[in-house]
Amino acid sequence: PVIWSHEDRLLGFFVGWRDKRPDTELFALDDNTGRWEHLGARIAGFLPFCPPQRMADGNWVMGGELGFPEPAVAISQGEDLTRWDTVQLPRPESLPMIFPETQIIDQGDRLLAFCRPQHTPTAPVSESRDCGRTWTELQLSNFPLTPSQPFTGRLSTGQQYLMTDSLEEGRCLLSIAVTGPEGGLFRRIFK
Repeated sequence: PVIWSHEDRLLGFFVGWRDKRPDTELFALDDNTGRWEHLGARIAGFLPFCPPQRMADGNWVMGGELGFPEPAVAISQGEDLTRWDTVQLPRPESLPMIFPETQIIDQGDRLLAFCRPQHTPTAPVSESRDCGRTWTELQLSNFPLTPSQPFTGRLSTGQQYLMTDSLEEGRCLLSIAVTGPEGGLFRRIFK
């Protein structure tokens, strides 16, 4: 699940299975009872892999996948967190994927999607300049990434980060790449 603190509530995006197909359902934790309450929201076929991020247009976006092989994002309809649209990231036939576990970095004028690679030593990346509605075809970047889930976020310094398993050490050592405080390109990778 993806657990997300939003305003004064703790929300959970939990994956449920129906007829061997995944769906994500939205729950809120009731502080009085300690129980999760279903909010009536379902994102068909989508598996989330990162908490929602607010975009410039006021909608929220979260990276994930459709089923297991297709990288995708889910986009809220404004502040209504019970209504989400999914957008599949285009990929060439020559770039097969399984468990793409898509992560998003919001750079203001564009969104970058980083996916878990399959049989390649670098991260597949796609770009959107319209708040996630359309994406460039995935292409291999020069960022080294082992086949494991990446994580993205923003530090208190304003630097954006991409945390991955180190390509050289497999799943035995974490790497954290950081941008400068203004964002943009990754400037350093720490192991």
